[in-house]
Amino acid sequence: VLRMVANVIAGDWTPELHRRFVRAAEQLGVDKAIPSKILEMMGVRHLTRHNIASHLQVSGLHLTHLHNISRYLQFVAQAYL
Repeated sequence: VLRMVANVIAGDWTPELHRRFVRAAEQLGVDKAIPSKILEMMGVRHLTRHNIASHLQVSGLHLTHLHNISRYLQFVAQAYL
């Protein structure tokens, strides 16, 4: 994990850390995915709120897009029930 954190400090998120980030953000929901809560849910020592905030800004558009797709799929599924 320390190696993964060292990559984050250098500006490179490993696929595993990004998966943890996305999982935490999805569990919280796009509207409630704030850096401190994401950091808490990820449970990775040595990451900082600043690391999470920076990644949230970079990934924000992607997460919003995933949220919109999820909402659309739920709508479609309900329409056919």
